[in-house]
Parts: sequence; C-alpha cells; structure tokens
Amino acid sequence: MKPPLVDVRELAIAFPAGNAVDGIDLHIEQGEAVGLVGESGCGKTLTALSLLGLVPEPGRVRAQRLRVAGCDLLAATERDLHQVRGGQVAMVFQDPVAALNPVIPVGHQVAEVLQLHGGMDRHSARREAIATLGRVGLSDPERQSRAYPSELSGGMCQRVVIAQALAGTPQLLVADEPTTALDVTIQKQILDLLAELRAETQLATLMISHDLNLVASHTERVLVMDQGLVVESAASEKLFTSPCHPYTSGLLDCLPSRHRPGERLTEIPAAPRRPQQRPSGCRFRERCPHAKERCTSEEPVLRELGKGHWGACHFPLDRESSS
Repeated sequence: MKPPLVDVRELAIAFPAGNAVDGIDLHIEQGEAVGLVGESGCGKTLTALSLLGLVPEPGRVRAQRLRVAGCDLLAATERDLHQVRGGQVAMVFQDPVAALNPVIPVGHQVAEVLQLHGGMDRHSARREAIATLGRVGLSDPERQSRAYPSELSGGMCQRVVIAQALAGTPQLLVADEPTTALDVTIQKQILDLLAELRAETQLATLMISHDLNLVASHTERVLVMDQGLVVESAASEKLFTSPCHPYTSGLLDCLPSRHRPGERLTEIPAAPRRPQQRPSGCRFRERCPHAKERCTSEEPVLRELGKGHWGACHFPLDRESSS
C-alpha cells in the first residue's frame, strides 16, 4: 500500500509556556483536500508550519513520526528542508502582500522558485514565470510580472503567491486562511482557481480556516482543533450535518447561515485557555453545556464513533454514529 503523502503521528509543539500542539495525528493522501478548523490560537498554523520545518523559535517539535512526501522531517538537514519547501510542500500565507518581497518585481519572485526547484536558467525561468502568472488568472501577465507588490491589489497579490507556490510543482499546497483579506468576489475566484488546479494536477491541499462554510465546500475531510488537540475528524458532509463533539456543534451554531433573519447568533462562551491554564480532564469542559463529572477528571481520547468519524468526547452528540 502506498504511504500517505503526509504522515504525522503524535505531533507536539512545545513553547516555554506549554504545548501549543499536544499530540495530534494528521494523514493526507495524494490529491486529497483536507480542512483544518478551529478558533484562533488552537494550533492550526503551527501544525502547518511543522510540515515545512518552519516552527519559530523557541518552539520545539516532537513527534513519533513526521514524514512529508517521503522525507523524514525529524531527521532532515537544512538542505533537505530547502528541497521540501517549495519543491514538495508550498504554503500560501494569510497576508499575500506581507508574503512577497516589496522591493522585487513579482515575476522575479516566481522565477526564483523555478530556478531553485526547476533547475531553469534565468531566461527560461522568466518565460515560465510569466506563463505561470497567466495560468493563475493574472491579466496581462507579462506586464504585471514587472510590477512590485505595492502596485497590485490584494487579490492580484494572492494570485502571485499561488503562482509562486505552484512554480515548484509541489505535491501538497498548504493554504492558511487564503481568502481572509479578500472581498467576496475575489474569494470565489481564488477558491475556484485552487479547485481547478487540484483537479488538473492531483495536488493535495490542506486548507486552514476559521470559515466553516468555506471549508465545507472545498474539502473532502475536516479536522477540528481545540486548544492544541484534534477533537473531531470526519468527511466534510458528515461533520457539518452530524457533528459529534460539542465544540464542533458550537462552531457550527455560530454561523449566520444557521439562523433565521433577525435571530440572535449563538456563541461559544468565554475563550480557550492558554496552555499553562488548561483545566484537568476535558479541555473544553468549562465551555461545554453537556459536561458531566467524568469530564472534570478524565481527558477524552480520539476514538472512532462511526466509519471514518472520529471524536474525542465522553458523551458524543451523534449517538447514532457510535452504534
């Protein structure tokens, strides 16, 4: 059996204040679209950065296994990591303008990737960079390739960042809040573009977002994170129609689309605890309307409640899935 493109087991990312990520598993197959959702600070972006060896200091990464595209990142040298970044895994960051060098024309920035990972000479890389900018929908790519990031709109910069990510022909594209700074029309264009590229190239994607509607419509499987842990994992349709974890249910209840016009939106009470302040037992129990005595002393483990549907809850909501 072919090993998964991403094979992560018992990933923990520790900082002096405590573990920001605390023992999660992540598996992504070739061509698969996976979503990673949760509130700000739950560990989503750090999980993604670990796939490129980019966890910032003073963070420390530990794992039973951390393999991406056949590379063991736990034993990788800096040279190995340079080959993985851009060549095997590429990342589209939240702020496309900040991700680009402000003093270098965008075409040169795409061409640099082609020279590094494609082995092209400068002139060939320049031509291919213009073609790549055209493939991601940038109008008049030859002219726009000479522009600086400050001369382009947010949506245009996002297309450049995607072109830069795809220039190295990666097997996995990590998209971290790829539409946060964009208006609704541009959001749809970017998401449609990613879907087209995935269909054409069998590119696997890991989409990180707090926008559950976006993830529901653009992924096949979703993992839900809360305070450093994966608390639920299921096929997208199953998770959004029959969540088993109260945290997932709470996130879904916050969506305006689930309420009638004029109806007051619900919210998850309080805020997630910082690592050093997390309670004993279930980390969500202080905010959970279904918490019982067992939740105060015993931390739930992720277990399969139904075919392909995993949850970390002592009292899952979807009773039928566990039958």
